[in-house]
Amino acid sequence: MKKQLPEFEQHGIIFQADVQNSCFRVKEFPSRQLSIFNMKLSKDGYSFHYGREERDMTRHLTDPHVNVRWLAHYDPEAMAAKYHKSLDKVLGKSDFDIIVNKRLLNRMLRGERPWVKILGETFEIAERLFSSIPYLRPRGSFDSTGIRLNDVDRWTTGYRLPYDPVLKQVQRLDMNSVTEIPENLVLIEIPGIDVLIPMGYRRELDDEVKMAAMRHPPKLIHEAKVIPWAESGILQRIEENRKRMEQKPAKKKGRKLRR
Repeated sequence: MKKQLPEFEQHGIIFQADVQNSCFRVKEFPSRQLSIFNMKLSKDGYSFHYGREERDMTRHLTDPHVNVRWLAHYDPEAMAAKYHKSLDKVLGKSDFDIIVNKRLLNRMLRGERPWVKILGETFEIAERLFSSIPYLRPRGSFDSTGIRLNDVDRWTTGYRLPYDPVLKQVQRLDMNSVTEIPENLVLIEIPGIDVLIPMGYRRELDDEVKMAAMRHPPKLIHEAKVIPWAESGILQRIEENRKRMEQKPAKKKGRKLRR
């Protein structure tokens, strides 16, 4: 049986606390999610303006101003289960205290960067002088060009890139001419920068950093995923390229001129 969400009322509106989806809902419109990550932090929880006509959060100061407590206040059992903590470690705590490893966050605010494991090889996040785009460099290899993240495709869940495990480099693929799956390359996916470094280059703990760290809790080590080529769309492009090459008319040879 599906657990009923905890409810409370403000401004004549019945809200529900949904820990699993990190949001609040309006009971009358349960399919609409009011994400905590789009709210403002307050002393005891979150605040936002709710538009009755829009049935959503708004920036209209004339709309009802709603103050809600932490999700942990409404459903501590669900928070304990979701973040693998005992109930006594959740009761009376803020969502930030429960979700975020504050010790690790403070280390990152002081400049420490996480590592990314790619096929067993450890890469560190580095920055070049006068560039805001970080890159991944094999750990301890300061002369390596590394993986420049502005050179690879950004997906919703992160960066996907054809990786050469021998050279430890990204290899570009011309999708308009590829006719077979590259045997020497592995398609990998690494998290986006907003996941790797949720606080960006900030050095102070403010509400914006807290919210970013709650959305993407800091980790010291991230693991690259290996994506099967069949899930990349390359098979369709290979088929299209082969057909196009078969249909391409042969180049006519001109007559040889007699001397």
